[in-house]
Amino acid sequence: MISGFMIVKNVLKPGYPFVEAIASALPICDEFLISDGYSTDGTYEIVQRISQLNKKVKVFREEWPKEKRISVIGEVTNAIRRKCRFDYIFHIQANEIVHEANVEFVRALPEMCPSVKTFSFPYLHLMWRYKWSQEFRLRFSKNLPYIIATGDAWSLGVSRKFVFSEVSRSLRNPRQFARYFGRGVEWTHANSGGNIISRAIYLPRPIYRYWSLFPGNFLEKCARHAEMFGIPGFNKTIKNLNTLFCGQTYDCLQFRRIIR
Repeated sequence: MISGFMIVKNVLKPGYPFVEAIASALPICDEFLISDGYSTDGTYEIVQRISQLNKKVKVFREEWPKEKRISVIGEVTNAIRRKCRFDYIFHIQANEIVHEANVEFVRALPEMCPSVKTFSFPYLHLMWRYKWSQEFRLRFSKNLPYIIATGDAWSLGVSRKFVFSEVSRSLRNPRQFARYFGRGVEWTHANSGGNIISRAIYLPRPIYRYWSLFPGNFLEKCARHAEMFGIPGFNKTIKNLNTLFCGQTYDCLQFRRIIR
């Protein structure tokens, strides 16, 4: 059985397709856990209503740390990840849509590849009407305690505690030590390439990750992330988007007036 999980905080106003993301993942999951960071824009009321309509969905509320750092997202994600009860876990973010053609395939993976611990899936990044990029992200795995969300939760990986313990144990096993020395613990147990226990799998359709549905949504997202996580680089992103969509450079307020 499969536990899905997601975090949300004020994702309604910036235009995240979080309702569609939840709906697309529910056919794959036997439970779906959502952690809301005390949203104030109507997000919580919507996910709460979804939980009333579908008993698979369980909603929790957790205050986010006050520090302005991007790793807060990973910490909050791991808090809800630890509540997953079933044999496999599937991490979906609030702007990611799973095509219905993938449902049966993903549900069959545990039976098709019982020795594989972690799976990476193809993600297609979309922004407005542009296909931005494509990459593999590790988001599906056995529910092992050392599998956690890393960094800003863009991918699953292994905990530092697990890395240290594996390196220590490998000192008594020359072959394992040589493998870790050459490839690393992370590559062996959780990589987006492929080996015996960690594999990249092509799906019938990629998972669609919407950076934004409209330019205004993305600017809202950039401004909010700059404020929440102290990332001034988002101002440069806004400037670049001005050029991309308008063919000339506007300051942030001018561009907001244009796209609205």
